[in-house]
Amino acid sequence: MNNYLRDVLEQPQSVRASLHELLSSDTMSALSVLRKRRFDKVIFTGMGSSHFCNYGAVITLNAQGITAMTMSASQLLHYEQGMITEHTLLVLVSQSGESAEVLHIIEEISKDVTVVAVTNNSRSTLARRGDITLCLNVREEESVTTRTYLASIVAVNLVALALIGDIDPNSLETAVASALESLESYLTSHDTATQKMRDFVGQPTSLSLIGRGYSLSSVRAGALFIREVTKFPALDFDAGEFRHGPFEMIDSNFTAMVWAPEGRTVDLCTKLAWDIAERGGKVVLVTGRKQQAQHPRILTIGLPSAEELWSPLVDVSPVQLIANLLAEDRGFEVGKFRWSSKITSVE
Repeated sequence: MNNYLRDVLEQPQSVRASLHELLSSDTMSALSVLRKRRFDKVIFTGMGSSHFCNYGAVITLNAQGITAMTMSASQLLHYEQGMITEHTLLVLVSQSGESAEVLHIIEEISKDVTVVAVTNNSRSTLARRGDITLCLNVREEESVTTRTYLASIVAVNLVALALIGDIDPNSLETAVASALESLESYLTSHDTATQKMRDFVGQPTSLSLIGRGYSLSSVRAGALFIREVTKFPALDFDAGEFRHGPFEMIDSNFTAMVWAPEGRTVDLCTKLAWDIAERGGKVVLVTGRKQQAQHPRILTIGLPSAEELWSPLVDVSPVQLIANLLAEDRGFEVGKFRWSSKITSVE
């Protein structure tokens, strides 16, 4: 077993340990202060998976009428920094705490800006700048991001729930624990799951990842993981946008992963998968819905259900496994970087 796959399989226990630390009384006390402050907006930012982990937190806040957004730290630094004022809550996410763009933002913003730092390095530059620092407390991966990504999802969701005054540590621990049990259940059969995907997908020339809502975290981060692990073209699409042009890409060589977790758009996403298959494409359908119409060009991955906010803790796992199998089939040493590194210190 390669180190990347070992990291994937260790995620449930690692994130459980991280959750225990994040729900400590000191952290809960620090986060409760946020509810008392008046922020005009909340900006979540990071690079790579530290950017993509933020979709659920943003959706949660906007649904409650609290203006929130996520963008790459590079975009914020060079083009949209004017949005940051002393009335902004800035959530900076960097697993290393030393990503180049994040450090440059820290250098340029006013000391009056309230910063929540989310990092796995308590001694990092980012951790020292945070007015509140959420340390992930997970063992660093030997290769591509896995458990630090999932722990980051938990941390930023905690920030969102604190802002809307909806943190009950006991019920929150129960909800996350349930999602992690679902993740563990799926990963227990990873050999069988991987073989089914290998038999179905074969050797595609590219892979399109499609989803919406909370699943955009898995779509965006999943495409990144495939590009990193397999050195292979993986495209990521908002499912609503996909019909507006990209739908024309579908032919007999088109292979996609479509996310359809239980929630308000499960039927829309399931129909999109069916429509792709009807036009000759292959679809790996990632869903929590147990009953699905059968189609010879759809492989349904039925995941144990999880609360929609926490579903990205579960539904990224199939793409992590497919990245591993594609890398093995392409003859790469899985999880090893060729031209970059886990910590990107230059822009």
